[in-house]
Amino acid sequence: MSTNKENLRKFAKTKRCAVLNRSEKNCKIQEKVLKLLCEENVNTLFAYVSIGNEVDTRNLIAESFGKFDIFVPYTYDGMMIPVRLDSFGRLAYADKYGNVYKSGEPKASDYLAADENGRYRVDATITPMLAFNAELYRLGYGGGYYDKFFASCDSLKIGVAYDEQKLDELFGENHDVAL
Repeated sequence: MSTNKENLRKFAKTKRCAVLNRSEKNCKIQEKVLKLLCEENVNTLFAYVSIGNEVDTRNLIAESFGKFDIFVPYTYDGMMIPVRLDSFGRLAYADKYGNVYKSGEPKASDYLAADENGRYRVDATITPMLAFNAELYRLGYGGGYYDKFFASCDSLKIGVAYDEQKLDELFGENHDVAL
């Protein structure tokens, strides 16, 4: 990992911590995302579970529960797998990584199955961002989870962030996937 990206991550985290009027901004983001999901006739939604000072997706997931078939990330051994959210109540027990399932807990039937080519079929994916640029490249946390997922998925990619998270210094690299 480049020192430049490490420094950008630190800077982006500081900028995100300083965002004011979060509740109002979260509501506006949620409204825009829900409108987009309806306009795009989404049936399956893969959404991260917000932690810390990320854009709040918990209310968005609550509003979407029952309207869409919702999947959330389950990360282990360097992999991220979409798992069906069987209960909104699980969101209250998310760990520091946003996992709502404990190790070994999701049943095989809860996993979003990949097709015969190893590709996932999900209509829309809501992804976290530390920062983004005008070309819609995102700066994530450095694990490459979403870049790997997007490489194996045909999905509407929706990054949610506050305006204050835009960084002109950010540029995409060969392995990065634009939103």
